[in-house]
Amino acid sequence: MKTKTTSLEISKKLMGLGVKLESDFVWCMQLPFDKEYLEDLTMMVKYEPSLIGMDFSMYKDYPSFYAYTAEEIGGMLPSELRKDLYLNMVKCDGWWECSYDNEQGEARELEEGDTMVDAMAEMLIWLIEEKLINVNQINN
Repeated sequence: MKTKTTSLEISKKLMGLGVKLESDFVWCMQLPFDKEYLEDLTMMVKYEPSLIGMDFSMYKDYPSFYAYTAEEIGGMLPSELRKDLYLNMVKCDGWWECSYDNEQGEARELEEGDTMVDAMAEMLIWLIEEKLINVNQINN
């Protein structure tokens, strides 16, 4: 599942920028289990209690960050900027590119990532940092 959600580092960046939209997954830094039960305390935990068999509220006191899927990040990205730049995704040899291209197909802004979702999230981070998108729009 780690390749289908934002990396821990990017999840931390998004939270630091104020993105608080709930996700189906979280990165939980410490879990309320014995160490022997877990191979690694930094692991992906399904947000829905039915899959893990417990109420997610028990994690509220543990450091955690939403781990967004490509579908969730895609819902946050505008399909176009300034009426003349259009969202584009390209799979390269070993990485992904997310860009806003003009009508001639020239990338005006390009972000890369090891996975599709990380490339998309890097673009979202750039949009927020450049104030081209408001975090409040995302969180509503």
